[in-house]
Amino acid sequence: MSTVDKPDRPTRLQGTSEGARFAVVSSKGKRFQNEDSWAVNPAYELFAVIDGMGGPGCSGRPAAEILAASLEGIKLSRPTEIEPVRDAASRAGDQIRKFGEDNPFYRAISCEFAAIRLSADNVVIAHVGLARVYRLLPAGVEQLTLDHSLEAVLLRQGKPEKAGFYGNVSVRAIGVSDDGADAERVEVALLPRASGNRFLLATDGLWEVVREHEIEAALRSTLASATECCESLVTLASKSKDNVTAMVVDLL
Repeated sequence: MSTVDKPDRPTRLQGTSEGARFAVVSSKGKRFQNEDSWAVNPAYELFAVIDGMGGPGCSGRPAAEILAASLEGIKLSRPTEIEPVRDAASRAGDQIRKFGEDNPFYRAISCEFAAIRLSADNVVIAHVGLARVYRLLPAGVEQLTLDHSLEAVLLRQGKPEKAGFYGNVSVRAIGVSDDGADAERVEVALLPRASGNRFLLATDGLWEVVREHEIEAALRSTLASATECCESLVTLASKSKDNVTAMVVDLL
């Protein structure tokens, strides 16, 4: 069965790994098709949301599914915390480009993602593009990723007068170029692992329309399970013109 013919992943999932409870809710929103996807690799303790980006007239969903399969295929054979995620992104980039060569209609597809991976002592934060990772703190929510957008680049360069014209134009994606640098495109950070931490992984369809204080309120609800948090956030993002995916991961 080809990537194009595979059925979509469930729009809702919840579960438990050795180190976390997790849930994900994904919605096509006002779009014709949901080009978002997600990945859960319980053995490797990896959780990710993925935003597929299409070319002219075509869906980016195959690119998202290719990356999801690559992340879920990571084995425990390598001791390093970071390289397996980068290797999975590199493999997916090659497969996305090959898929485009074999199916010319999909030649321009690519994807972005945000992921966390739990190691013995750390939480690995990895992302490419505009998908984000947040952590709930006593004082609020902390955005743990820096957007790979043209607007963000210009702001970091001290050019705010130009940044406002571009909005969320992504400057990084997996599978978009055959320069062999997909692994290097993955930005990685490490945090100390702490029981009780709650993380949110979100595609840009969510955070573009849901304000930070609304994200905090949904995550802070002591009565809300991870699933209820995801459902609440996706509902808040119902006015989004994009697909919306939220994943909540609670560390045990």
